[in-house]
Amino acid sequence: MGMTTRGVLAVIVVVLMTVSMVVSRRGSGTLAAWLLTVSFAVAASWAGLGVVWTHQNGPEGAMTPQLYASLAVTGLAFALYFGVRARNSEEAFDS
Repeated sequence: MGMTTRGVLAVIVVVLMTVSMVVSRRGSGTLAAWLLTVSFAVAASWAGLGVVWTHQNGPEGAMTPQLYASLAVTGLAFALYFGVRARNSEEAFDS
């Protein structure tokens, strides 16, 4: 069984978020914010593909299209949040 596009995107998100946590712990919060921006944008793409997949395959999916859509919007919101912090050179996890 081969890996699907959504599977590859999920692996990319996990790797990017893990790397961003390591980078943040090493003191480069701005780079961590950029990495989180990209990872949440990829996560939003993953959720968007989930919306398309459930519309094509019907109720066979684990989640409803509405839930995938809410995940996509949440991913975009986090991508915008960390993108603004990164653009302003703010540390990713400071308040």
